[in-house]
Amino acid sequence: MEKKLPVAWVECEFKELTSFVIGGDWGKDPDGEYENETELVACIRGSEIKNWDKEKGSTSTIRKIKPTSLKKRALKTGDILIEISGGGPDQPVGRTIYIDEEAIAVNSDYEKVCTNFLRLIRFYEPLNSRFIEKYLTSFYLSGEVVKYQGGSNNLRNLKYKEFETITIPLPPLPEQQRIVAKLDSLFAHLEEVKSRLDKVPELLKQFRQSVLTQAVTGKLTEEWRKGKEFESFKAYNQRINQIRQSYYDDSLVNWKSDIAAWKENGEIGKRPVRPVKLKELPEVEKWEYDDYGDLPIEWGWTRFNDVTYKIGDIDHKMPKDFEGGIPYLSTGNLKSSEDIDFENAKTISREDYIALSRKIKPEKDDIIFPRYGTIGRNIYVSFDKEFLVSYSCAIVKNIKNEIDPKFVYYVSLSQLTKKEIQKYVVQTTQANIGISSIEKFLFPLAPIEEQAEIVRRIEGLFSKADAIESIYEQLKTQIDNLPQALLAKAFKGALAEQLPSDGDARELLEEINKLKEETKKKK
Repeated sequence: MEKKLPVAWVECEFKELTSFVIGGDWGKDPDGEYENETELVACIRGSEIKNWDKEKGSTSTIRKIKPTSLKKRALKTGDILIEISGGGPDQPVGRTIYIDEEAIAVNSDYEKVCTNFLRLIRFYEPLNSRFIEKYLTSFYLSGEVVKYQGGSNNLRNLKYKEFETITIPLPPLPEQQRIVAKLDSLFAHLEEVKSRLDKVPELLKQFRQSVLTQAVTGKLTEEWRKGKEFESFKAYNQRINQIRQSYYDDSLVNWKSDIAAWKENGEIGKRPVRPVKLKELPEVEKWEYDDYGDLPIEWGWTRFNDVTYKIGDIDHKMPKDFEGGIPYLSTGNLKSSEDIDFENAKTISREDYIALSRKIKPEKDDIIFPRYGTIGRNIYVSFDKEFLVSYSCAIVKNIKNEIDPKFVYYVSLSQLTKKEIQKYVVQTTQANIGISSIEKFLFPLAPIEEQAEIVRRIEGLFSKADAIESIYEQLKTQIDNLPQALLAKAFKGALAEQLPSDGDARELLEEINKLKEETKKKK
């Protein structure tokens, strides 16, 4: 059951309280020359609304309007502006801003007006216009405003004639003032809390990067390493090279077998792709890693190419859409390892899937390395599923029996790799990096036993960060919803005290009606 308003409150239509309503004036180019006299003004647009509380219209644009227009539209303290055109699919029209002394003082060399996408509203003197503006904000946040808008998805229009008939719960003036003061105090406190809370994501980002930096330099496992014996870096590195060579040799044997079968079948279909010969990259020289500091003596520097079977991309051909087919992901579908958007991905035919993946395809324990735009926002494939990623991504094939794939993945996310990216990235209209450059990246190789411990520690610390992030998200949602809850409470008469000495809002309405009559007589 809906709570009734306090006894001294009254409900009335919004239009009963307005003394002056006029549309804005966008004016003309400030650098133009015109026959009629014009004056420079600061014109407040809809784009100023979002950051109004902080910027107070400091980003408003300078225009020229006629003196007669300025005389009617010059803003003053206590005015309210309401958005009558704008909005979009996710943002209804009807947002409001309150013009206070601070807003008037901004760009003080110019008088202020609003654009024709806004409407200027003034109220009769016995009212607190900030109280009205806060109610309009509450009305907007409640979602009720959508009932009063029309237009297309890209441009919404407020049906003002209908909107001005909305009902306003009106308390006596002293209570209006107490409600405004109370809301201002609570909102100021909320802003302080939000300001502190807004630092959490960046702090967590820094924490995760710090963990990765400690991990790839050996500092994270410094104590764990003490007293343990490991295979030498030289021996481990040679063993990896032998495994890579064996992988290539086996691939070559399989290819020769595939070629023979292809010829036997009359060379139908695409010729099997010959495995790419292992690249012999130059050994890492000291000058290349001087800026990264020393590694533990059990570790050594190598290259990204030399800790993987291969790094490559699919054929550079854009396949056609095929409904219900195999997912074909672009970088836009790759949010994180835990958030791959298969649902909205393009799908392709099996024929295209087979043709495009002849050189390489993503499989479990591979790493997807975006090469365009979001370079280095890498994805670890932790699942078995048929899919492809576009050639805007490299696919990293891990030597998973000899090098922990997740160790390679975490190195690829570290600041060290980000610095390597900056060495080779090509800055054009869209930043990009070649596969041959990725292959050259420096890689700090730890003993296999230590890799597993590093992964365990990283994931333990990341799990704690994730838990904090989850709490942060819950708190943020609660705090984001608080203004609406406080406003709703205020306009039910449950936020500020009602005092017998306040009088009755009906008396206030009578006073407003007298002012209306006096105004009519003067006209």
